Amino acid sequence: MINVLECVTDFPDDHIEDGGRIVQLGGRAVACAVSELLKDTGMITTIPELDGAHGWWFDAAQDGQRYYILVTDEGGSEMLILAKDESPLRRRWFGRNKANYVRFINDLRRLLSEHERFRSVGEWESIR
Repeated sequence: MINVLECVTDFPDDHIEDGGRIVQLGGRAVACAVSELLKDTGMITTIPELDGAHGWWFDAAQDGQRYYILVTDEGGSEMLILAKDESPLRRRWFGRNKANYVRFINDLRRLLSEHERFRSVGEWESIR
């Protein structure tokens, strides 16, 4: 299951170009901020890394469940935040993982909505 949140941020544009060549995709500061928000709730997170032309990704883990987070700069101040349950397949199909994932998405949406640098937080339908 994959959920996509979209939001507007007031982070400075950190997209870097050199002579028309992209040196760094935008969204790194937003990915770092989202990682820190999750870390403040007790999750273990990795340092955001560039994922080619897709954006900045990092892992978040809590209670044996692992999530893949991808932050994509849509231009201007719009960001997409993709969240995917990366727990082992058998744990995703059996047990409490689905309920935990739904709670994770709800908590992430709430954290973003409560932070002054994120506005207009919405969610696309989940992709299975």
